[in-house]
Amino acid sequence: MEEYYERYWKNEINAGVMNKPPIENISRTRNMLIKVRRFLKGECLDVGCGDGSITSELNKIIPTIGLDVSEVAIRKARKKYPHIKFIKGDVTNLPFGKKHFGCVFASELIEHVQDTNIMFSEFNRVLSENGCLIMTTPELTFLKNVFIALFYWNKYYNPANPHIRFYSKKSLGSILKKFGFKIIHYEHDGEIIYGIPKGMMVVAKKMRQYE
Repeated sequence: MEEYYERYWKNEINAGVMNKPPIENISRTRNMLIKVRRFLKGECLDVGCGDGSITSELNKIIPTIGLDVSEVAIRKARKKYPHIKFIKGDVTNLPFGKKHFGCVFASELIEHVQDTNIMFSEFNRVLSENGCLIMTTPELTFLKNVFIALFYWNKYYNPANPHIRFYSKKSLGSILKKFGFKIIHYEHDGEIIYGIPKGMMVVAKKMRQYE
């Protein structure tokens, strides 16, 4: 995975779709943080931070550390935001001790990770008691699947697409429960067309330690 995302952030992956590093919409980020601000506490870990755009906005609210598996992305983030701490690391082996953070922020990350069990276990491990895991991810619903099947099947499921996991609200809630979390806030994150969500924003509270 690390090698893939080094090439991803160097823009060396040219085949397929949805395969270029995102250009973060700062207005969208700020609106999103307004909605979840009450869940931000203590120190925050921004996982999959990329070039640090979201990390920078989080850091204006609470102290935030950015983490990404790509050294290229981390170098970009450090250059843009030299006052913020950025660390190269993997979400399946977070380089922090138990209960280190009050919140973990994962924007458009969990759909990229193959080993979801270890990822959510690691999120639980580094979060303090009653800490919050805040996520955005594409959301699959019945209507969205029909829409994709009719118009965007080959594009959405292109083999070069870095999205390797697909979540519905129910399936995400189920795996969060398994790893000691409870969803306390949920909403659509944009729409493809009216009634068909583009993604979801979820806040999950740590209810118990997962061993």
